[in-house]
Amino acid sequence: MKDTLANLLSLQQELREINKLNELAFFIAHQSKVVIDYQRALVWSSWQNKHIQIKSVSGITRLNKTSPYQISAIQFIDKLITYYAQNSDIQTIDSETSVEAVNKIWLEPLSKYATFYFFRNSHKEIIGGVLLLNNALPEENEFKQFDWIAHSYKQAWLHLSKPRTILGRFAYYFKSRKRRIIWMIVIAAFLAMFIRVPQSVLAPATIIAKDPTIITVPMEGVIETVFVKPEQHVTQGEVLFDMDKRDLINANELARKELATATAKYKTAVQSSYQDIEKRAEIQVLQALMQEKKLEVDYTAHLITEVTHF
Repeated sequence: MKDTLANLLSLQQELREINKLNELAFFIAHQSKVVIDYQRALVWSSWQNKHIQIKSVSGITRLNKTSPYQISAIQFIDKLITYYAQNSDIQTIDSETSVEAVNKIWLEPLSKYATFYFFRNSHKEIIGGVLLLNNALPEENEFKQFDWIAHSYKQAWLHLSKPRTILGRFAYYFKSRKRRIIWMIVIAAFLAMFIRVPQSVLAPATIIAKDPTIITVPMEGVIETVFVKPEQHVTQGEVLFDMDKRDLINANELARKELATATAKYKTAVQSSYQDIEKRAEIQVLQALMQEKKLEVDYTAHLITEVTHF
């Protein structure tokens, strides 16, 4: 009894000195013989109860991922997880009474019994385990000893399987499919907030200028041509429209004729005033009329010039 306890404590002490997961797997596969007898031991890692990877096999120092034995071992362990993961962590089965799917691909025909222990994380996911194959059923005390030390194996496995670098922790965190789906939904919802969704409403409305300015024209008339388009930006001094000049041109021509008539009358009155004293009184009236017509000519000519500057 003392030797058994000493062996268990010695294994625990050696476990504390292991710093790498591969070293731990090699230790479990080769040093578990101290507490339980077996012909072959396999240690594997997995996540989400899938993606199995053989870490160590007793008696083999260098693994070959493409070897038929390792491929068969992965298939066998996958069936164990599929059919026995819902039971206890440590179990022993035999090739004759195991489920048919496991019996068909039994890893080693010469080893009738298989004892295995599942390493589970806090989410009850299987992240690894150890498989012991033997042609004899483990004794009760061996089974209890292995159960006791396997718990220490599990704690060491949980500690060393966690990545230590930031990038590794990030990748380890997103190993879970559920976490990846949740974060994809969160990111998609966040990005959807930046998608512009055009919206339109049909309703009667009135457009009112914020700072309205009344633009007036210093004359009456009709706009002939508009040089700008609706909502076009304009600058000071830019021509906006052109007025119809026909009325102004006619008014200017009429004013010129009336000016010519008034001028002729004025000259006639001046010449007649030398002989007829009464004509002298009309000179001032005719002179005022002539000046009035000249103002009309100048005013209409000015308007004709201005109508092209609106």
